[in-house]
Amino acid sequence: MATRERRLLCRRVAVPLALGALLALAGIPRAAATPTLSVGAAIVTSPGNVTVPISIANTVGLTAFQFDLAFNPTVLQVLGFDDSTTDFAAAATAGGGFLTGLTGFIDNTDGLLSGVADSMAGLITGNGLAPGGVLVDIYFQIVGLGSASLTPSNAFLTDNDDFLSSANGDFVVQGGTVRIPEPGTLALLALGLRFLALRRRRPEGETP
Repeated sequence: MATRERRLLCRRVAVPLALGALLALAGIPRAAATPTLSVGAAIVTSPGNVTVPISIANTVGLTAFQFDLAFNPTVLQVLGFDDSTTDFAAAATAGGGFLTGLTGFIDNTDGLLSGVADSMAGLITGNGLAPGGVLVDIYFQIVGLGSASLTPSNAFLTDNDDFLSSANGDFVVQGGTVRIPEPGTLALLALGLRFLALRRRRPEGETP
């Protein structure tokens, strides 16, 4: 390689490295990871109800959220929702603030939970929830069998005073699934769990 070409190559490599070093020394933060709003998944092991958490990740200082959630009403029915014991509520309390009040509308006919929203107010320290955690718990009643997809949409976030919209691609939205096994599968699963529990209780060295 000619001497001139080597010098040009060195300059092309050195300039970006120097800029990166200057930015680091200046304390300019790198681009943060994209926030992700996700719906939890659950496998029901006994008849009754199931709680599914809605969580957020990669936030800088989340102070407000809103979303809709579609579900299969022939498998699940919404009993209610709450965020008073979540990470979102804990962040508000830790910052000396409070939650303004959880809202939302339940439509168990069409299978839609809409306008689920809450926000923080009165923060004295901190700037909200970071880097993430549970925002709200959704309580479902099981009314059928099979798999029920939980699909979020129309989501909005206020993170570090920036208003973000899922429709604009400002953050990632991920759905979840609740699986309710057939009665025979459910019985076998319960039997297996009981067998494991009995083995744990048996004294060490004792044969089954």
